[in-house]
Formats: sequence, C-alpha cells, structure tokens
Amino acid sequence: MDSVSQIITVQDTTRPVFTTAAPADVTMNCDVPLPAQPTLTATDNCSAPANVTVVATQRREDIAGACANNYRIIRVWTATDECGNTDSVRQIITVQDTTRPVFTTAAPANVTMNCDVPLPAQPTLTATDNCSAPANVTVVATQRREDIAGACANNYRIIRVWTATDECGNTDSVRQIITVQDTTRPVFTTAAPANITVDCDAVLPTQPTLTATDNCSVPANVTVVATQRREDIAGACANNYRIIRTWIATDECGNTDSVSQIITVQDTTRPVFTTAAPADITVDCDAVLPTQPTLTATDNCSAPANVTVVATQRREDIAGACVNNYRIIRTWIATDECGNTDSVRQIITVQDTTRPVFTTTAPANVTMNCDVPLPTQPTLTATDNCSAPANVTVVATQRREDIAGACVNNYLIIRTWIATDQCGNMDSVSQIITVQDTTRPVFTTAAPADVTMNCDVPLPAQPTLTATDNCSAPANVTVVATQRREDIAGACANNYRIIRVWTATDECGNTDSVRQIITVQDTTRPVFTTAAPADVTMNCDVPLPAQPTLTATDNCSTPANVTVVATQRREDIAGACANNYRIIRVWTATDECGNTDSVRQIITVQDTTRPVFTTAAPANITVDCDAVLPTQPTLTATDNCSVPANVTVVATQRREDIAGACANNYRIIRTWIATDECGNTDSVRQIITVQDTTRPVFHCRSGRHHS
Repeated sequence: MDSVSQIITVQDTTRPVFTTAAPADVTMNCDVPLPAQPTLTATDNCSAPANVTVVATQRREDIAGACANNYRIIRVWTATDECGNTDSVRQIITVQDTTRPVFTTAAPANVTMNCDVPLPAQPTLTATDNCSAPANVTVVATQRREDIAGACANNYRIIRVWTATDECGNTDSVRQIITVQDTTRPVFTTAAPANITVDCDAVLPTQPTLTATDNCSVPANVTVVATQRREDIAGACANNYRIIRTWIATDECGNTDSVSQIITVQDTTRPVFTTAAPADITVDCDAVLPTQPTLTATDNCSAPANVTVVATQRREDIAGACVNNYRIIRTWIATDECGNTDSVRQIITVQDTTRPVFTTTAPANVTMNCDVPLPTQPTLTATDNCSAPANVTVVATQRREDIAGACVNNYLIIRTWIATDQCGNMDSVSQIITVQDTTRPVFTTAAPADVTMNCDVPLPAQPTLTATDNCSAPANVTVVATQRREDIAGACANNYRIIRVWTATDECGNTDSVRQIITVQDTTRPVFTTAAPADVTMNCDVPLPAQPTLTATDNCSTPANVTVVATQRREDIAGACANNYRIIRVWTATDECGNTDSVRQIITVQDTTRPVFTTAAPANITVDCDAVLPTQPTLTATDNCSVPANVTVVATQRREDIAGACANNYRIIRTWIATDECGNTDSVRQIITVQDTTRPVFHCRSGRHHS
C-alpha cells in the first residue's frame, strides 16, 4: 500500500483593522495648545483584541522656507497583530502663524488743531505678537502732509502711521490724523441787546449796529450784517409773537458767528370780574340752596363781547364725614380772546347737626325677684330730619350694675336705647330693672366616675362642673376645682392616686362638694430606642463584630431608671460541621417598675469557602501514542477555616475518546479534587492528548527497506 499527502500551510498575512478613525487633519494657530493625542483601537481577523496593540507616535516637521512659527505635527498610530502584521493611520496638524501683531500702546486719537498751534512730537508705539518674542516685533513710524481739496492753505492734514511687523511678516498698522484748520470764528466787540418781553401795545426799540474782530483777519475784512424777522408762536393767538433780530459776523475764511435778540410780544393780562362772587355760607342739610347768580367781567385788550364767564357747580364730599355733610363748590371762570383766565368761587358747606327723635317710649322702671326671667328688651324706633328711616339705627344695650353693700345677687339691670342718624347725631332713653335674690346653689353636673389609668396617659383635664341657684344666674355660681396626689403604700413611684374635689359656692356663701379618685399605675414595658443589629450570615474566618450597646426609654421612667442588659451564647447547628454554628445575642430592657422587653440578633457562622490549591496542576500536553505517560503527581491545598490535616486532595484519571478520531487518538483527563472538613471542594485538571502521527514503514519482500 502507498499514500500521497497534502500540506495546507495556514498563515496570518492580514493586517489588523482600526475600529476608531484617526482624527481629521487640522490647521491650528501657533498660540493654540495642541489637543491631546487620542487612543485608537483596532481588531484583527485572527488575533484576540488583547493581542492587537496600537502604538501612537508624534513628531514635529518644519515647513521648507517658512518661518519658525509655521510647521507640522505628524501623529501616527500603528496597529500590530500577534503575527507582526501592521497597519497605520495618521493625522497632520498644520501649525501656522497668521495672526498680526497687536499694538500694546494705542495710537494717539485723531485731533483737530488750529493752524497757529505747534504740532505735538510723534510718539513711539510698541506692539506684541501671540507667537513672536517682543524683540522680533518691529514698529516703524512715518508722517506726511495732505492738502484738503478746495480748502484754504491753512486747512490741511498731517497723516501719522505706525506699522508693526512680526517675524513671520504679519503686519498691522494704526494711524493718527491731525486736521489743521482755521475754524476760529470772529468775536463780537459789542454785545447784542438782551432778550426782552413787551406787551402787545408797546413800541419796539430801534435795532442797533454791532462790530466784531477776528484772530486772523483785519477789522476791515470782518463784516457784520443785521436782520430782523417776525415769528408767530405756534398755537398762540395773533397778539402773541416774536421779533427775531440777528447780527452775523464773517471773517475772510468764511468763519461766522452770530448773536441775536428775541423780543417776545405777548398778551398776558387776565380779564377782571365786574361783579363779585357770593360769600361762602353754611346751611343745614334740609335747607333749599340759593340759585347760582350770573357774573360779568371785562379785559384790557378784549371787547366785552369777547370775554366769556362760565359758571359751574360740583359737590365735594368731606373726608371722613357722613353723606349729609358735604360742600357745594360754585365756580365762575372768565376767559379773554387770548385764553387769559381768572376765576372766583363760592363754597356752600352743608351739614347735618340735628339729632333723631324717638317715636316709641322706653318701658317704665320695675323691681323683680332674681328667679323671675327678665322680660325681653323691646325694639324702639326713631326718625330724623335728613336721614331716611332705614338710615336711622336704634341700638339696644343692657348692663348689670352692682348695688353697693348688697349680696352679688342683688343688682340693677340698666337697659339703654341709642338712636343714631347716618351723620352720627344721637339721642337715648333708658329703663332700670332692680333684681333681688335669696337661695343657695345645687350641682347640675355630676362628678366624673372613679377611673384607673396607665402612668403615661395624660390626666384628663379636670372638667368644669356647674351648679345652679334658684336666684342666681349660672355665671354667678362659682365652682372651685382642686386636685392632690396621694401615694399608694408599698407601690413603685409610678403607682399613685389623684384626688379631685369640686366645691360650688353661690353668691351668698352657700357651698356643696363632690369628688373623683383617679388610680394611676405603670404596666407598660420599656421601648428600645436603638434597634438590634439585623441578623447576619458570616464566613467562619471573619471576626465577630463587637456586641453594641442598645438604649431604651420608658413611657413613665426617666432614662437613668431604664436598664439594658446584653447577653451572648453559641448554638450549634444540628447536623452541620464544626465551622457552621449560630451566635445568639439578646438585649433585655427593664424599667423601674419591673416591666421588661427584649430584642435579639442571630449571627449565622458558616464555612462556604472552597479550599485553594497550593501546587498547580501540570500543564496540558500532547504525546505520541507510543510514549510512556508521566506519573500523576500529588497536589496539596489549604483552607481558610480548616487545618491542613483536614483538607484532602483526591487524584483521578480517565480516558476520553475523541469523536471521529481513530482509536490511537484520545485524551487522558487527570483530575485533582480538594475537599475541606465542611465539604467545600475545588478541582484542577490536566489534559494529555494522545495522538498517532507516525506514518507506517514499507518493507520489501527481498528484505530491503524502502521509505
């Protein structure tokens, strides 16, 4: 039998692939900080992500012929798989200096100067640059004269320019324009007359001649022209206007100055009443008002027909006064044809001073026994001269008046009726009822029944008991309540009695009394104010936490009289190993009267941690089918809660066929299982792969060997 074979060579030639893209190329100014170089990631078709590395590098590259502030930053990320296949991406950051220098001293402001003022010296300016050192920034100053088209020789400009240049040739410039001009106007040597106001019938003064001089022109070249015009006043009548007189002085360069005088013509005289207004008067609210008369007036500039007198009348309430107290304001306004006005007025004060009158009489005075009900106080009525019946109120009052030296049940009832109109005018009538009395009081409410209460229950308020007397109103029978504490012999401090007594006394000194006994007792157990720790389960090698101190309060005892006793005991768990058990912690609170309560915590201790091998299992190997297997070694293990002697390691070995393989290809599975005294286990194993890879050897019949 002969055979042929095929060799399939498996190789990894595919480069890894970046899973995050490199940042885009950017251009940045030289003074902007570079962004941090990010971390990129890559994957490979045959390598696990942990076996694909990405290395980031960065270098600076100068730009040929450019200044020092213009360069490139080349950032490269190289991804390599475990077979050395690589791929790379890059980012180019172009750094450039395009920012012009900045002046650190400002150019002088543009100014305009008179032609006879010397020019100021041109100052030296300085500048800085965002990327260049101060020594590499230059500032050059220049100056030139520029004529102003069409202007006289004394009007021109001085142009001053400062140019700043950085080491990369970026420039900026500032300039100052000094405008030289002759702008000084001539000056009047005689003042214009002052503004005046005249009446419409006055004669205007003659307009005088004024003179002026100039700082650059001879007097003969300075002219003064006088003008005069009338100006109506918007919205004013025809007799109100202005006369504007103006004098304009002009020098040979056309600079001018002017002064003016305003003569205001006006009609300001108000008309005069020829009949007087009636005198102010005061009338009662029910009086009839006199008719408002017609008044007349004249004016110095208006014909009588052009002077009008308008009469008005209004009611004015008086602050804080009633509706029947008010004023009637009568006004007469005289107006001429130019709107000048004068006015006169009359005030008529209306008042209500008359009191109302009762239309029903008060009842007669009477004497009654104290146990006889008072008769109902009747309703009386009244009328008023200025108020409607609905606006007249009658208020009935009643008061008690003690009789000097008499028992409190002997007194007077004073009944009064007060009639008031809407303006507060009042009248009153009264009745006196004499009351007299003799009998002692009787309880009308029983004392509460005797009760037993817990010590933390607030005592019920001691109720008010009432008593009546055949001759006293309930309000005149006094009931005095008293209360005292009485200890119970042999009982604790929270067990006692409260004795309540009520004594009723009438106004003549007769008394009666009742009582209630409240027995107080303490039967309530104390209450924990700090909770017991929650039940927990702990591993056997964790130290027990300290047993905390708990506190409790009691409804009737002070904190110092409430004790909390803590105890602790161990409890084995039936059928469990020695490392599995319980710790029972109990806290008992007791108050001063022996009432108790308790809480507890259960700490379950258990061993759930598997042992740990202290020697490693041999590495997996592959051997030929005719090889001798190595001896299975003995491994050791330790445990967190068991001594080494209580930790066992059992070694086993089994053969496992490989599905679809020939009989000489199989696996030997060696397993070591470590077990602690509580049955927690861990295991390791070694796989020995046995394979038949040796080809057969041909033997010839002649005895010669061929391969």
